[in-house]
Amino acid sequence: MQAADVCAEATTDLAQDVEGHIRQRTGRRIRGLRVEVHDGQVTVLGAARSFYLKQLVIQACLEALVAFAHLRLVVKITVAARAERPNRT
Repeated sequence: MQAADVCAEATTDLAQDVEGHIRQRTGRRIRGLRVEVHDGQVTVLGAARSFYLKQLVIQACLEALVAFAHLRLVVKITVAARAERPNRT
């Protein structure tokens, strides 16, 4: 196995670990969750229904990446409440 293959496998494993930690911490409530690792940066993408859930994502990332303090964390979680339904009378 070549060094590039080992590096690619390690980044995939790290992305899966972070994603799993986020799913566990948030109760799988982040829509379209995706974690990318490249160039010394971990990017988390998705959508949440509240800022509280976004805060849980950040906390889960910090916990999962405690041994990887050299990596930069970028959280791109959009917050949008579900559209309210009009009252039917």
